[in-house]
Amino acid sequence: MKLPNSKTLFLIDSLGALLSAIAYFFFLTEFEALFGIPKSILITLSCLAFIYFIYSGICYLVNPKIWQPYLAIIAIANLMHCCLTGYFTFSFFQEISKLGVLFFIVEILIVASLAIIELKVAFKKKS
Repeated sequence: MKLPNSKTLFLIDSLGALLSAIAYFFFLTEFEALFGIPKSILITLSCLAFIYFIYSGICYLVNPKIWQPYLAIIAIANLMHCCLTGYFTFSFFQEISKLGVLFFIVEILIVASLAIIELKVAFKKKS
């Protein structure tokens, strides 16, 4: 399987982070009763996702010549985001609905998969 290039990954990461920020801030907060996720958690995760959107968007637009450390940084940030999301899911498990838990699990799987690909590309040896 051919791995995507760094510019493509920064774009995917940026758009995915924007989608997450919007979902957390506008959609999930609006339906807090349905998902059972406290607004304070959603706003925290939305702010983090928005920061990731800006970071990855800048990396995409600037397209640095030495891009590996920047890609590794966002990959590690994405993995930390997954850990934080998992922590919130576990900590508020009694309050979060099954739909909310499902949302978080799916998001963790998607973001962690992207982060793993980003790390593979960032640390790929030149042939």
